[in-house]
Amino acid sequence: MIERLQTIATFLSRFRSLILVLGLIFVGLFLLKLFEVGPAADYDLLIPSIVGFCWAITLYSFSILFVNVPPKPDAKAGFWARWRARIKRGIVWELAILMLILSAAVLILSFQLLRAWYMA
Repeated sequence: MIERLQTIATFLSRFRSLILVLGLIFVGLFLLKLFEVGPAADYDLLIPSIVGFCWAITLYSFSILFVNVPPKPDAKAGFWARWRARIKRGIVWELAILMLILSAAVLILSFQLLRAWYMA
């Protein structure tokens, strides 16, 4: 699984600057609509900007965290080298599980927020 996440992360790393710019645009849009004052203030783009920022930061995190996955421990290596490689891969596995849970949470949050935005 972490090898697949590494391939996704290497693909996303090409677009890292674009993802970062999109995230900053969504934050700017959020702040612009949040601090709009007067009778013409409409908050119609607050929810999509929150959703866009959540996805941008999730994709950026994927592109950073899983680019360099440690290789599987070599059977010919020494005991401590194998132990270190297993610990590093274990940490990456834990991060992968947490990121998949985070992605599922962002997906559910996106659905709920966009549904509330559409109904309003």
